[in-house]
Amino acid sequence: LAQVQHQAEFGTQQRHTMPRLSVALWLSTANTLWASASAATAGSAIEAPSLAAAARAPAGPGLVAKWPFVVRPTGRHHKGAIMRSALRTSGLSNDEAELEFEFGKFANLEGLPRLFAAYSTVVVPLENYRNVAFHGEISVGTPGQQFSVIFDTGSANLWVPIEGADPSGHRSLFVPSKSSTYVPMQKAFVIQYVSGRVSGSFCTDDVAIASLRLRSFAFATVNDTTGLASIYRGASFDGILGLGFKGIARGDATPVMQALVETGQLAQPIFAFHLADSNLDSYESGELTIGGVDPQRYNGDFNFVPLAELTHWTVALEGVRLGDQAILQEPGLALMDSGTTLIMGPRRDVELLALGLNASVIQGYFAVRCNQSLPRLSFSIGGLDYSFAGEDLFTQRLGAWCLLAVQPTPYGKWIFGIAFLRKYYVQFDWGNRRIGFAVANTANTTDGKENVAANASLQSSGTQRKVLSWLALSTSVGFLFAL
Repeated sequence: LAQVQHQAEFGTQQRHTMPRLSVALWLSTANTLWASASAATAGSAIEAPSLAAAARAPAGPGLVAKWPFVVRPTGRHHKGAIMRSALRTSGLSNDEAELEFEFGKFANLEGLPRLFAAYSTVVVPLENYRNVAFHGEISVGTPGQQFSVIFDTGSANLWVPIEGADPSGHRSLFVPSKSSTYVPMQKAFVIQYVSGRVSGSFCTDDVAIASLRLRSFAFATVNDTTGLASIYRGASFDGILGLGFKGIARGDATPVMQALVETGQLAQPIFAFHLADSNLDSYESGELTIGGVDPQRYNGDFNFVPLAELTHWTVALEGVRLGDQAILQEPGLALMDSGTTLIMGPRRDVELLALGLNASVIQGYFAVRCNQSLPRLSFSIGGLDYSFAGEDLFTQRLGAWCLLAVQPTPYGKWIFGIAFLRKYYVQFDWGNRRIGFAVANTANTTDGKENVAANASLQSSGTQRKVLSWLALSTSVGFLFAL
């Protein structure tokens, strides 16, 4: 509280300044917090409405400090544009949004986050594993044990590994005995992904994603990952955090996103991915924004499309065209899957696409000559076309050949994975059951020709084995959606 008073009196000299708030407001709020904190130590609860009223009273005409305030995630620089955008789209005027933003910036002072933080927007850094998968950290248990998980829109359960799950010994394993809040459940857990299955048992414990926290949350500890052997042996993630809907959750478990919405922690019931483009030798990191979107990561406006089903994040696919040639025989479905590496399509459609590209089959995968001129590939969703220049669809170079990011799947729907999410910034709107599409702003993106030039020397037999190994892994991870 002394820090609050100091900031109020000398705010112009600090990094976080508050030009719109008077010293009187800060001192009044500080005194109220002190009194409420004293009451709390005597066994009385701090009531949010009384704090809100105290903050509102001295604000003056035209500036109403409404409850709840927005909190910046502690320990991570968070772009103010995200929170300003979230506040303004929540119905506040520009002045009110600016006031709440400036006031909320102080909520990362020690002792204040739980008093002021009702709604928040957090950014989770995502590590890029060889352009195959993006994964970020969560914390499980008390004290927290850190795990790197794939945030997967194709499934709805959270699981982390325990003893027996990782024969290689290089992963983080959850140790229940080290968590004071762990409670076992007498309930088996089995989930079948397209690539294989994992199994274990359910439990409850505290789970944290940045500053977001779910207490006594039901998730699975997994001791058998043999069904995902090809993925788990080659990749570097520990577990999977599903961002899908409850209709596909195993064990009737509440999905993480649903729990965050129901506990009122998010500024908006949405999340979005920024997945940077990279070449074979340089893997740029990504970000997952929960509770809002990052205006610096996309250009233009979103085109919103309602979900076609309330299980996976699936929308109606109205057409697929290669130049002037129609590829899609009839309207279908497209699943937006952050657990997928490539763009996967029904075999009949992809074979027709490959024919139009004059593609050849190399080691079971479609590839084209890197120097050939390719027509534009377009996917029609919500009345708009989402296009890829031919070079956008190159994944890796194998001598004079470039492997395509579009490969066949035996399933009847298209799966749009990282290859799609790198070019288009996708907003997953949980509250309105819709998906928003905008052009991604990837400052570090290089087009396909530059990628080919950068990898022109990768023609040795060892590199060929490496690339084919990469593609084999990518098609496996590309099936991390639950059946």
